[in-house]
Amino acid sequence: LTLGFAAVNAFLGLWQLVEGPSSPLYLYQITNRGEAVGLFANRNHLAGFLAASLPVAVGTLADRLRNHPLGVRDLYVWVLTTLIILLGVTVTATHSRAGFLMLMLSVVACAFIVGRLGRSGALASSLPWLRVGALLAGVLIVQFTLYGVLQRLDTDPLDDHRWAMNSNTFAVSAPAFGTGFGLGSFRHAYDDVGDAAADIPQYVNHAHDDYAELWLEAGLPAVLLAIAAVVAVVAQVRKYLRTSNGAENGEGTHRGVKLGAAFALLLLLLHSLVDYPLRTLAIASYAALLAAVLLGSVRISGRKRPA
Repeated sequence: LTLGFAAVNAFLGLWQLVEGPSSPLYLYQITNRGEAVGLFANRNHLAGFLAASLPVAVGTLADRLRNHPLGVRDLYVWVLTTLIILLGVTVTATHSRAGFLMLMLSVVACAFIVGRLGRSGALASSLPWLRVGALLAGVLIVQFTLYGVLQRLDTDPLDDHRWAMNSNTFAVSAPAFGTGFGLGSFRHAYDDVGDAAADIPQYVNHAHDDYAELWLEAGLPAVLLAIAAVVAVVAQVRKYLRTSNGAENGEGTHRGVKLGAAFALLLLLLHSLVDYPLRTLAIASYAALLAAVLLGSVRISGRKRPA
């Protein structure tokens, strides 16, 4: 369902790009018109969501190739391969600089997943298939979407304000002494600054650093919880890197999607350094699902086995 939601967003984003700024497919008054945003209001959020969906799609494909006897003759494999190409192309179609960087990191994570799981015979025989899919995605990106990204590398309207907003966020949070002003209080607290960064044409309702905003709103307790979450994700990554392909408790069967969920979470955590993806309900729900997949259990033949 999550990958299907990613596919819908990718198709809608490309359609918006084709129709241009006057397209009726833009769902919000304040949005990035003329860019791919999908069902989101912000192109960075669409790019981040799709880039974080890529490792899950690749992990699911790797599991399918390893465990299904039909290999590349399986329709499911064709659908997943098409989806992976679509995700890569649409991330660059958003013309998001942060999204493009996330895509590069996502590609590295996907290559690592495939390389780690490629020792099994079924997947090893399908590596040429995966390389062809990656090559096709690269060709489409270069032909249709890369030029727009390169143009945005030169200038960004928020460049002069992003770091100022983050600096002001820490300054405003000082009177709370690390306890925070309360969740959802950012706009009210930040408006008290009254400097030029609060008066830019862009709509500012969040700091472009989720950790800075978390510090302002919830203080040290929330930061400690965030650190604990990162430690848990890293611990699970180490666990599944050590799990053998043939584990009897189901870990071998679902190892690809588990690794994909782990890398997707790490990508969202990195994206939160320069944006606020986890303040968007759809991406926050996706992160919660990734955590459930990563930390949850595997069921085999109706019996629950600890993950």
